[in-house]
Amino acid sequence: MDYISVKKLSEKYKIDFYQFISYLEFLNIPIEIKNNIKIISNENIALIDKFISTYTTNQIAYIKSHNIQPFFNGTLLLDLRKKYNLNEKQFKSKCVNADLEFKYVYSNEECKKFDEYINKKLNKAELREEKYIKEGWIPLRDIFNELGEKYDFCENTGVAILKYLGIEIYNPIHQLAFLNKEQKEKFEEFLKKFNSSKERRLFFQEKTCQEKY
Repeated sequence: MDYISVKKLSEKYKIDFYQFISYLEFLNIPIEIKNNIKIISNENIALIDKFISTYTTNQIAYIKSHNIQPFFNGTLLLDLRKKYNLNEKQFKSKCVNADLEFKYVYSNEECKKFDEYINKKLNKAELREEKYIKEGWIPLRDIFNELGEKYDFCENTGVAILKYLGIEIYNPIHQLAFLNKEQKEKFEEFLKKFNSSKERRLFFQEKTCQEKY
């Protein structure tokens, strides 16, 4: 087995000797001593070349400080943060919204997904709504659009029916209104009782008359 001096390699890459030693330790490359000279096997040079040619000094320091393995098959969080000008806390928050795990290396597919999320350029209200949707809430606007067309009713009628059924609309923030899945199902089950919107109107007219007279 052929060997090469660690010092000669550090000079070749123009890296401080002790810094280079730390790279070898991180890469789990065994260092041997022969005649008081630190040496490594030539078979490890390809790995060292790839490591040093792929990353800058700052990136290597980042990889080492976070003990990132494997690091060749993805994009570093460090580089993604710089790309989007985000600190770690901001990036972590956007990962939650983009349905991505927060970690230190991202695959090409994950980077693409994050790109798509960032490029949506949602405003604050849309971001909040997206957050509640992820928690299982259904926008009332979407429910009224879907069921209103199916059962022929307008928004005011929909609100009146929900009130009659005792279904409380969730308004976490101004202009945002939601129902959960069970509430939506209860709402639709009531609508299914009527063969037409006219039959439903007559039902409520009768109820109103009973309450008044």
